[in-house]
Amino acid sequence: MSEQHQHQVRVTYRRQLSDGRYGTEAAELSLEDWTVDDDELLAELLLLQAARLVNRQLAQSQSAQVRSAASPPPTQRSAEVRVPEDEAPF
Repeated sequence: MSEQHQHQVRVTYRRQLSDGRYGTEAAELSLEDWTVDDDELLAELLLLQAARLVNRQLAQSQSAQVRSAASPPPTQRSAEVRVPEDEAPF
């Protein structure tokens, strides 16, 4: 029987944004958990969760510039139009 060892995984995510008036606003979050499996996967998941929570907090800032910078960019959609071959004009 193979012995499994637990690994502690700890991540920290910090983001600092300018308020446009020579000031900054920052948020930082550290998360940790234990795993016996893939500690790299757990680290990625914890880091994504920390980033999401930090950006969510900054998106609630009183500064409009900080809120704008913390918001995710709008999804870019392709403007491709598909016309069925039997309806093509030529």
